[in-house]
Amino acid sequence: MKINVLNLLDFEGVNKLLEGFNQSTGFVTAILDLEGNVLSKSGWRQLCTEFHRINPETAKNCRISDTVLANKLCGDVKYHFYECYNGLVDVAVPVVVNGEHIANLFSGQFFFEEPDIVFFRKQAEKYGFDEKEYLKALADVPIVSKEKVKTAMDFLLNMTKLISEMTYQKMELLQLNDALRKSEERSRSTLDHMLEGCQIIGFDWRYIYLNHTAELHNRRPNKELLGKRYMEMWPGIENTNVFKAIRQVLEKRVPKRLENEFTFPNGTTGWFDLSIQPMPEGAFILSIDITERKQQEEKLEQRVIERTYQLEMANKELEAFSYSVSHDLRAPLRHINGYVDLLNDRFQDNLPEKASHYLGVITDAAKQMGLLIDELLQFSRTGRQELHKVKIDMNVLVSEVLEDKIKPFIKDRKIIWSVQELPVVFGDHALLKQVWVNLIDNAVKYTKYKESAEISINFKEEKENFVFYICDNGVGFDMKYSSKLFGVFQRLHSQSEFEGTGIGLANVQRILYKHNGSIWAEAEPDNGATFFFNIPKIGRN
Repeated sequence: MKINVLNLLDFEGVNKLLEGFNQSTGFVTAILDLEGNVLSKSGWRQLCTEFHRINPETAKNCRISDTVLANKLCGDVKYHFYECYNGLVDVAVPVVVNGEHIANLFSGQFFFEEPDIVFFRKQAEKYGFDEKEYLKALADVPIVSKEKVKTAMDFLLNMTKLISEMTYQKMELLQLNDALRKSEERSRSTLDHMLEGCQIIGFDWRYIYLNHTAELHNRRPNKELLGKRYMEMWPGIENTNVFKAIRQVLEKRVPKRLENEFTFPNGTTGWFDLSIQPMPEGAFILSIDITERKQQEEKLEQRVIERTYQLEMANKELEAFSYSVSHDLRAPLRHINGYVDLLNDRFQDNLPEKASHYLGVITDAAKQMGLLIDELLQFSRTGRQELHKVKIDMNVLVSEVLEDKIKPFIKDRKIIWSVQELPVVFGDHALLKQVWVNLIDNAVKYTKYKESAEISINFKEEKENFVFYICDNGVGFDMKYSSKLFGVFQRLHSQSEFEGTGIGLANVQRILYKHNGSIWAEAEPDNGATFFFNIPKIGRN
């Protein structure tokens, strides 16, 4: 069994030791593999972490120093001092397990004497570092005597010996366990009493062993199968997934696991959970009869299909009802607007002041009603609309929204915009544009009482999703009412404070659900709000 010795290092324990060493002595430490990859570190200097290992060219110097210079260990030298290509002194101690040099333990990032300030100023100029901050970080690098360093390195040398011995013991234990496992696999005395079916098929596809449970699973006596070739006993088996899995185990020596529906010669079927493992004689097959479970699953599944269908029909009926109601409301609304216009045209000069005021209130209410109908129709269309997904550059989409839908209508507002570079997503262009229009418009609306509004648009990357978020410094809201945010006609502020219909965020949520995403918010009263939404990365839709 080939073991990667680095995987056996107890990095959790090593990290605690190195952290304690750093806190008690002030010496920084790290363990790097022979290719310069950092496996563990404690207390590194700001000069390295925020300058040298950030810039690509100086980072390359670090890697060369960590590999080429550090590996120049000669004869019986216990450790090796060298000046890295970025100007600091490092010390390398080899980590050797069972005669194999697997890594280096480093301490360093110090000077033996006062550093050459001119050299580091040239470094700052050459690599574009902020000279003031760079020299400030340089001043934090200690000047240490060789005697003190040698004392510390003797301690670290003993630590590496201890680490090496513990790792070697773990390696021996793993090898012993592996040998024991192989021995146990060869022992068949216990297989006969197992509740699972156990079968061994040789490289020539002949049955070598079957236990009693396998006889029950196969529904035929073991004596009919022993010594016979698998394909002879089950005509047509070559075209099944189980045959392909066994062949891969026999030829590639890789384990396989699958649930398989098997059709017996008499036409009956059974379901089996099969675990197929390579073994010296061929392939070992462990089978569990899951026929009853599968039958039950086919029934949590048929019910789910039926309920899903019922839910889809109910949603379609609800959407049709919403559309019909919204459409039918337009007729009386047109009558209201028409008669208000007639009253204004024919009797405007004769109307009392209060009557004119009343007509104005009716007109405003009719406009608000029209807006509600439009948004309700849009909400209904979103539910029925099919997605037409394409690659979308979110930078371009947000720019379109800002320039065409937002900024032309807020020329009298002072707003500080901050828009981060955004990624490319896969989605419906028109619907995602509506998401940004609504969220950015809300941020503008709820910061209108701020003398200087601040709105930022950012994103963060997760394993499977992109999370976008828009922050503002507006009025915010109490999080205990956050459950109302995405409901139809639900509002957290009155119409007199902030105009709106209470449908926009519900529509946004529906759009994101159709993209397999979601939306949520965080806020504090009078301290702004942040709206988050996520969308799966390209390839997960």
